[in-house]
Amino acid sequence: MNKIKALGALLVLCLWTTAALAGPYSVVRMVNNTPITQYELDQRIKLLRVLGARDSDLRGLAMERLTEDRLKLQAATALGMSLQEDGLEESVSEFAAQRQTTAAGLYSQISQGGVERETLHSFVRDGILWRDLVNIRFRSRATPSEADLETILNYAASARQESVFIREIAIPFAERGTEGARRLAEQIIVDVRNGANFSELARAFSRSPSAQKGGAVGWTPLNRMPPLFASQLLALSPGELTNPIEVPVGIIVLQLADIREEAVTGGGGTTVSYFRLDVPIPEGSSPEAAQARAVSLAGELDSCADAEARVLDFGPASGRFGPQSAGDVPGDVGLVLANLDAGETGILAPGSAGVSVITLCNRSATNDPEAIENLQNQVFNQRMNNYASSYIQELLADAIIVDK
Repeated sequence: MNKIKALGALLVLCLWTTAALAGPYSVVRMVNNTPITQYELDQRIKLLRVLGARDSDLRGLAMERLTEDRLKLQAATALGMSLQEDGLEESVSEFAAQRQTTAAGLYSQISQGGVERETLHSFVRDGILWRDLVNIRFRSRATPSEADLETILNYAASARQESVFIREIAIPFAERGTEGARRLAEQIIVDVRNGANFSELARAFSRSPSAQKGGAVGWTPLNRMPPLFASQLLALSPGELTNPIEVPVGIIVLQLADIREEAVTGGGGTTVSYFRLDVPIPEGSSPEAAQARAVSLAGELDSCADAEARVLDFGPASGRFGPQSAGDVPGDVGLVLANLDAGETGILAPGSAGVSVITLCNRSATNDPEAIENLQNQVFNQRMNNYASSYIQELLADAIIVDK
């Protein structure tokens, strides 16, 4: 009888042990003799969901990231690296800030997603230690020399730049109000997508001088365009429209008609200087009258010196601007300047202050210190990313990985 009881107890123990091994803390993979448990895998899947991952195979992605994190931690630990508790909380706050939230907000998000704090802590800790490890190993090699930068700038000077042929519809706030301008812009986009002709709509609704040409602005190098405009146009195919772009005086909708490559010169940052003359809209008068006067004025100006000689005759916002980075110029002004050469004049769509006449004084591609620093950081970050990617591949190739 005692033997039967003993056998029964042994059977219960075996069953309990088997259940435990198959439970949430069972080992699913060994990485250089370091385990990854089912619990960790489940937690990483949930964390990836919270962070917005939409991979069709989240389990595979989670296992891949956990494996890499084990190797990163092992490599950092081998050099005696660690992250103290206060440093960990600071890193969580930095990670949260990158996601436009606070540490408290991030903790709340992961809690709602079923993720434990320790899971987030491990994720952040491994990332910080890896960043520091890569920095120690590769910083000196990744830092570009002056010769490296000179080579890159010389290449950029002889590279080819995309230019776009665009059409525009400019809808001023002064005519319809802010909400009215937005509604019209959105309706125009819907109508064009349903087959309406953009050029006809430009003639009907645009208040830019290009309206009489069906909104055609012409060929414009993308590197002259305001960044907000260029970034949207780069994502389009010919015939497609940007989203409504808000500028200080209204809404602009652009249509990409065509795109081509052409040689460019110069490297680094682009700076511009320009003169602005504001033609006011007298009380009781129409914007069309002010625009007609602006067109006449533009025909009389051959240089910024001509504009400067007449500055006192126009609105208080009139004057010379720059030199300044092309990216710092207001978007609507930047769009006008993008199609001008030095000494040429364009007209801005009417706003509440009137119609503006814009004369480009100078545009230069200059390797100013800020542009050089930005290029240096870009090259450094790209090289560090390449070194980090190669390093983790080396660790994976040398690792002993056993699935359970």
